[in-house]
Amino acid sequence: MLRVFVLNSELFAASRIIQDDILHALLILVELLPITNAEIAKKKKVDEKIQENQENDESKRGKGKGKKRVEIERIAKR
Repeated sequence: MLRVFVLNSELFAASRIIQDDILHALLILVELLPITNAEIAKKKKVDEKIQENQENDESKRGKGKGKKRVEIERIAKR
C-alpha cells in the first residue's frame, strides 16, 4: 500500500501541469491501472491456492477413514 501512496504523490505532482480535468483524470487512471491489475492477480492466486488446499483436505479425509475401516475389518476376520 505504501508503494501506491508514493506513486500517487508523484503522479499528482506531475499531473498538475495538465489543465483539462478529463485528461488529468485519464492520466491518473492509466498510471494506476497496472497496480490494480497486479493486486487482482495476487488475490486470484491466493484464492486459487485456498481452494486447492480445501480440495486436497477433503480428498484426504475420505481416504483416511476408509483405510482404517478396512484394517479393522481385516483384524476382526482373523
